[in-house]
Amino acid sequence: MIRFPSHQFHLLVFFLLASTQLHAQVTPSKLDVPKVEKPLMLQVEIKLEKQNFKIGEPIILTYLLKNMSSEETVLLSSMPFVYLPSLLRIKAPNGELMKSEKARGQFSNSEQMLFPLLPGGTYSFSFDLRKQYPFGFLENPHHFNVPGTYEISGVYQNQKATASRTDLAWDGQVFSKPITIVIEELTPQEVGSLKQKLQSGSEKEKINVLSTISRSKVVSLLEEVSRTIRNKDSSLDVRRVAAITLHDLATPKLLDTYISQLDSPDSTIRSEMALAIRKLWLSKQTTGIKERAVPVLLTVSDPRQFPKSYVAALSALGAIGDQRAIPVIKKIIETGPEEEDRAWAREVLRKIEAKPQGTITPVAPEIGPVLAE
Repeated sequence: MIRFPSHQFHLLVFFLLASTQLHAQVTPSKLDVPKVEKPLMLQVEIKLEKQNFKIGEPIILTYLLKNMSSEETVLLSSMPFVYLPSLLRIKAPNGELMKSEKARGQFSNSEQMLFPLLPGGTYSFSFDLRKQYPFGFLENPHHFNVPGTYEISGVYQNQKATASRTDLAWDGQVFSKPITIVIEELTPQEVGSLKQKLQSGSEKEKINVLSTISRSKVVSLLEEVSRTIRNKDSSLDVRRVAAITLHDLATPKLLDTYISQLDSPDSTIRSEMALAIRKLWLSKQTTGIKERAVPVLLTVSDPRQFPKSYVAALSALGAIGDQRAIPVIKKIIETGPEEEDRAWAREVLRKIEAKPQGTITPVAPEIGPVLAE
């Protein structure tokens, strides 16, 4: 029997293994290796005391996160609770997923921490959905002032902060069963209350009422909104929100108001009135626009006199397609302050020149609320 010194034996084994790897053919296994799913450690549940709510009524939601294990502790990160809307998926009546710009959570960014959820334990808290999706479309486009049915699901995803504690960390995402709430239409009494607040309420109340009128499409109060924007005793902020409301719910009945406010000292009001006229034209409610609105739109389209609102006026003129706008648009092409404006003006001019008079063709995308600088 041949004996090798230990170091030579190791070299021989290495050589034999290397040779085998060089000449062996690897045959893929035909067996399906089952994937091992992680056990569901957490469960999310959301609750409401009732299903139907009035506009403006608090919507108190309770969020529960439960450790389903009877033996293991789960380490949770505080991060998902910094921004509470991240714990929810809400579909508005129009099918859009709701987002919030003004939300607050259980913890601040400076309070990031980990905390244990013991076996069978539950972490729960309650909050008002309206405060997470605050009232007022100027600040936040999504809130609960639109009548209709909302679908809400709870969601939780453990964060990467738990990676350093693999003994307690659970990595995954869980959803609750969806629930629905219904925001009811305003009653005649509630509409009357809104009108009274718009006439004699505080500035904040008036702004909130205007937001409700816009999002709930309370067209019966548009005449009152028109009076508000023309009332010099109303604050500038109130009149600006009134202008946005009139744009949002544009109606040919208020064309005189739109035209009269095109020469407002405030650029936001001028812009919103021009866009309201544009909206009327594109919806084929064109009576009186060429005869009465176009001459004023031409006046407020001068970028030197109206640098903060001329784009909205040109947008309206471009949609209308009136040949009288061509000299004004050519001036923008020659002297416009930004290349983006000049390029846009060239496109508007091309479409106006190619369009037969009397047709209605959108030439630029709808412009949203234009705020004064």
